[in-house]
Amino acid sequence: MGRQKKKRVQLQLLEKENAQLQFEELLRNLKYDLRSQCLELQVLQEKERLYSNQVGIFQKLAQSYQNQWKEGNVSEMDYLRIQSESMAFGNKLNEIQQEKIAKMNDVARYLGAKERRFPSRIPSVTLPLLRIDKTNGKSWPWIIEAIIKSFTMNLRKGRPNWK
Repeated sequence: MGRQKKKRVQLQLLEKENAQLQFEELLRNLKYDLRSQCLELQVLQEKERLYSNQVGIFQKLAQSYQNQWKEGNVSEMDYLRIQSESMAFGNKLNEIQQEKIAKMNDVARYLGAKERRFPSRIPSVTLPLLRIDKTNGKSWPWIIEAIIKSFTMNLRKGRPNWK
């Protein structure tokens, strides 16, 4: 009878030690995950900073090209190419911001912050599809300006064109 009790005590001590080791392993894994999430968030913040600078530069460049195009110094194709690149950088910046928000939510979840939740996604603007035969001979910059005006008017009325 004494041996069985001694074996049960040893078994309980081993189970306790095993549970403690599992708990320490869980803490190490959570710490590692939190650190990696924070590092990824830091990288995304740096990417966001770089892309926002690039977007600003391309917007200025597109504005300059538009002015030069209106004066007849630059071809419309070059102006539209720069405008397209500007939009591509804007879309990439939007994707990076969405990833950043997801990472911020992950970090907040790891830290147990229930009251501070970030939006799950940044709304993206939907542009209507335009066919070249439906433009009635109007130039593409005019069409792009019309789309932007339409979007800003809807935004001011409280009806943004979000997807």
